Amino acid sequence: MRPGKKMVGSLHQNPALFVGAACLTLVACGTREISAAPIIIPETTPSADNGALEVAFVPHQIAFPDQQANTSPDTTIYHLFLDGRQLAWSSVADGSLQPFVVYEGVAAGIDYLPAGPHHFDVRVAGGGRTIFAGDGEIAAGSSTRLYLFAAAGVIQGRFVANPSVATDGTAHVSVINLVRTGQSIEVVSCPDLTHCASLSPPLALGETFAADYPMDATQDWPTGRFVVSGGAALGYRQVPTSAVPEPPVLPLPGVALLPALPRGATLVAAPVYMSQAGDVQSSF
Repeated sequence: MRPGKKMVGSLHQNPALFVGAACLTLVACGTREISAAPIIIPETTPSADNGALEVAFVPHQIAFPDQQANTSPDTTIYHLFLDGRQLAWSSVADGSLQPFVVYEGVAAGIDYLPAGPHHFDVRVAGGGRTIFAGDGEIAAGSSTRLYLFAAAGVIQGRFVANPSVATDGTAHVSVINLVRTGQSIEVVSCPDLTHCASLSPPLALGETFAADYPMDATQDWPTGRFVVSGGAALGYRQVPTSAVPEPPVLPLPGVALLPALPRGATLVAAPVYMSQAGDVQSSF
């Protein structure tokens, strides 16, 4: 299994920074953090009946400057339980059991979990309170993300599954609105940067959109950041308003990493902080 982490960060820096270790502190990694509950340990190799899981915990700060200026980030450690069993992994170095840990502002992932419906509990480490409990599904042959975010003072969760390998010649587009300042967003198709048509309804906080689109034989409009489909490019943006009638069209992350067409592509956008003008400041 491959535990890993991503930090939420500026698109101009590195929003998909992987941290090799599964824990940020020695305390979090200690075997004493394993609870007395039954344990579930992922498989070590892929199979047709398992899938990957990632938990992305949105920062609680509403404004991006406040999140960036925070010099004392919340370092509370959370553990994840599936069907009442604590998720853990076995260290390659010494075989010791390590808890799967979640932190605010971080996306932590792990592979090869049993596919199917599960009950998820996210609890403060050491037998603390449950901050989220809900039912979801780990999709076989896919990467399932559980997004955690605060709304009306309550931690909510959304499960989004994306194929590990998209169908050849197909762009799988997956977008979730996590914008802390309340803007709605939409997926668009644009023959150029000044003419766009909506592909999705307006997405409010916590709402998702997913669809598959055929990819053309080229993908270099205008700089290779957008997948071309049917003569137009795919992107997303803040929903136009009277105050911002022409918000910028934003790339769907992942395009730059695609192999040569006609291979398929999975494109995921999860904006967290957005300026009033519609520029993404940070995303998962």
